[in-house]
Amino acid sequence: MLTTGKSLRRLIPRLAAQKLITQQEREQLEFKAYRELIVFEAQNPTNIERVRGLWADMPDYLRGNTELIVLYSEGLIQANEEPIAERLLNHSLDHHWDARLVKRYGLLNVDAGRQLAKAEKWLQERPNDPELLLACGRLSLRTGQWEKAQEYFEASQRQRPSGVVCAELARLYASLGEHNKSQLYYRHSVEMLAKSLPSLPQPSDASDSQKPDGKTGKTLKNALKITDQELCKRRRLRKRCLYRHLLLIGHYLASGVSGGSVERFSTDALVTA
Repeated sequence: MLTTGKSLRRLIPRLAAQKLITQQEREQLEFKAYRELIVFEAQNPTNIERVRGLWADMPDYLRGNTELIVLYSEGLIQANEEPIAERLLNHSLDHHWDARLVKRYGLLNVDAGRQLAKAEKWLQERPNDPELLLACGRLSLRTGQWEKAQEYFEASQRQRPSGVVCAELARLYASLGEHNKSQLYYRHSVEMLAKSLPSLPQPSDASDSQKPDGKTGKTLKNALKITDQELCKRRRLRKRCLYRHLLLIGHYLASGVSGGSVERFSTDALVTA
């Protein structure tokens, strides 16, 4: 990745000078080169000066790219330079609104009071922005304003139901001792998360596939009833009826019927006996 990024940076000006690439192609290649270099260098917090150098060297139009802003701000945060990241995000959001930048701003921990005041100023212009409401809720937590945090989270949830917001509400209510509400929002959070999971086979699906269909099930039951009658004729005692019951369960298990069906049959047989 590093070699590719550096090679592209050296090669792009030559290709452009010889008019071997269009302006659009140049911009795409420059974006790819700087993105790969920032990602690589930012992996090690001690390389923050190199990351800063890349940011300073890149063309002006790229410094307005949201993905690169997020990558650069994350590099600054990992290097314990959150104040610089805060200024970067402040400036970027003032000129270009993007939910990814709002999310990152809400996770910063520089001066929560100042950050909250700034976020609430943005909120005056975007009162129904769910990501901004979530950010305000998180910043309110940092300032110890529990009721305000709750109000912001609930407002965010009304605008756009989210498993993340439900989890924040569940955690907050649990801390406040409102365990019924906490459990409710934890359940909502899990349900929303489950909806986003890929569709994959589950153990219950395999059990269902092993269950006999209605016709086969009836045939098997009829066969077992015949066996039941023969045993009851020869052995009238309760002890022998119970023995019959065990035999019938064995037949069910051998046929591959699920445990739930065996349990239901077991109960019916005991009642009959």
